[in-house]
Amino acid sequence: MNYSDSAEQEDIPSGLLSLLASRVGLQVDLPLHIPLLTDDPCHRWAHLLRNVMWSDPAVYGGEGASGQFERGFIFQNLGWMIAKGSLDSRDTKHANGAPLHVAISVKGGHNDEPHNHNDLGQFIIHCGGENILCDPGAGLYSQAYFAPGREQLFHISSSGHNVPLIEGQEQCSGRQAQARVLEAKLAEGSGELNTTLDLTSAYSGVASLARYTRQFHWKMASEGSGNGAELRLIDRFQWKSRMVLSAERFSSVDDSDAGCSSVVERWMSRVQPEVVKSGNLRWQGVHGTVHMTYDANQWQVFTEVMKTVDHDNVPVTFYRTSLSWTGVIDETDVRTERPNPLETVCEVHFIIEPKMGETEVSMRE
Repeated sequence: MNYSDSAEQEDIPSGLLSLLASRVGLQVDLPLHIPLLTDDPCHRWAHLLRNVMWSDPAVYGGEGASGQFERGFIFQNLGWMIAKGSLDSRDTKHANGAPLHVAISVKGGHNDEPHNHNDLGQFIIHCGGENILCDPGAGLYSQAYFAPGREQLFHISSSGHNVPLIEGQEQCSGRQAQARVLEAKLAEGSGELNTTLDLTSAYSGVASLARYTRQFHWKMASEGSGNGAELRLIDRFQWKSRMVLSAERFSSVDDSDAGCSSVVERWMSRVQPEVVKSGNLRWQGVHGTVHMTYDANQWQVFTEVMKTVDHDNVPVTFYRTSLSWTGVIDETDVRTERPNPLETVCEVHFIIEPKMGETEVSMRE
């Protein structure tokens, strides 16, 4: 989970991990490796000395040390939710046919955290060692990265994350932009996760938005119903009526754009997606496949190539896939003469499956 300025692959300091493990009374199911000074690109002597002094071989090598948590975590203070599972893999190139590990993580919190990115509601889909729907992580530490206006940069802006653009507005910065956790439940044993976030305050610049909530439901396929995992995501955008907008602005609303709203949902990946058919996209990872199904009658899809550099100034390419909706709200339906509902709903389903063989057919096709 490389939220904010983290990397997807991290070496956990052996000294710090030893100290934490002893304090909470857990064994560490990782091999002991004390980093060298040359392993740290900043060559920090204090970090090296701490690892040497604090590393304790006695807390390492415990079998099943994390078994009680293997289905997921909920970090209440952070507002992070994680759910995990495993699939039977038919890909013999993946760890000799070992189970394929899949996971999702969801980020709440607020937009004034250390190394902050404007990313409330961000989520990651992981499959077989690869984040297929991903987070861009840290960008290059340039002068602009720490200067006013930094939230316009790709890595920091909500435009580089799996969150929507509402009425042309990105998420705003600051402590007042906070994800309110309405629900966070992780079922024991099954790893089924249900969580709902209220993200309205992240889009305080959108005058027409009354409320925005993002709901996640994650589950593994039940026995006999297939070999996959499913993430159902439901975004609900509730709009203010023209009468309310007029009262807030102390003036009449221009008829040219009255009641017209727009939403663009975005999904980030290092994998280029392909259209299977109308309403069905596919990201083919190294060991797993992610299908996304959506209502093609309401949402238009397009993909952009985003070229940038990572934290080490190495060129990297992301593919930003967008679902776009534009509609009229608070207008009378000419057929029923009743007001249309002041709500827009985007419901998408992500199906995670093991990589298919050449002769196999996905359960989504």
